[in-house]
Amino acid sequence: MEYIIGKIRLDIDPDKTRELCGSSPALTETCDCSACRNFAAAAPKADKTVLGFFEGLGLDITKPAEIYSYPSGDGGSTVNYEGFWHICGSMLSDTDCWKDELREDLSTRLQTINEANCFRVTPELRVGFTEHISLRPDGFPGSVLQMEAFFSSVPWIIGEPEPCP
Repeated sequence: MEYIIGKIRLDIDPDKTRELCGSSPALTETCDCSACRNFAAAAPKADKTVLGFFEGLGLDITKPAEIYSYPSGDGGSTVNYEGFWHICGSMLSDTDCWKDELREDLSTRLQTINEANCFRVTPELRVGFTEHISLRPDGFPGSVLQMEAFFSSVPWIIGEPEPCP
């Protein structure tokens, strides 16, 4: 099924993705750190637009392949998250969200986010897609995409202090 997100064109199978994600472990089954517990608690309470976006792709927002946090700078009431989810499908457009850059001293090649190939779902969420897969899950057949998600200002809602406010 062709799916268009801004200038990004994908060929995805939301039903197959949903089926495969359904058998994936919950975030809190794979990590018990406070940042992951907070994401697992806060994500289902996200804006309807965010939840609908994930659902339309066949994704469970509470089951990322990887998620990590960093301080939002507001003293601990919110936290920023970056993570990725896997989708059955492929890219139809040349809009990979990662780009290779060579450091000025030519010593190291880095991968950085290509903001021009990201899409803002809401003011607090932007996403990009790549076929460079990390942590490819067992059971995902054929072509797999990785959706990179960048969440800003997610409320810190669990009853313990944020680890790095």
